[in-house]
Amino acid sequence: MNINLPFAIGADYEIWEYQLEIKEVKLKNYDSYIYFGNIDFYSTQTDNIELIFNYDILELVILTYEKLKKEDLETFKDLIISKLGESKPLTYKSSTIEIYTLDGELELWFIHNPSEYTLEIRYGNSKILKELYL
Repeated sequence: MNINLPFAIGADYEIWEYQLEIKEVKLKNYDSYIYFGNIDFYSTQTDNIELIFNYDILELVILTYEKLKKEDLETFKDLIISKLGESKPLTYKSSTIEIYTLDGELELWFIHNPSEYTLEIRYGNSKILKELYL
């Protein structure tokens, strides 16, 4: 893996507990939180960050970007490809999902809706990603 991710999968809840607010549970046996700190992921400010834990262990991260300019979306995509190589593309509903293998069972999903210029970057265990999104 040749990408610097802002949150380490497998990290303990206590690291961020004072910067988190509980969110509606999306998956049984998992706790979902909104992170209120500031994160610039490759010089792009996120609009929303969600961290999903299982027994206080970070399992999944969702970085959301709303209304990106077309050029910013393409630049971000090119950066991800340059760091992770080619992806396994998947089209689901109105979004395009680019799936990158990080390490073992860990994947990064680059989910964008070209007509609305929205982007979600999700990363974590591939099984949880599929259960949550598909």
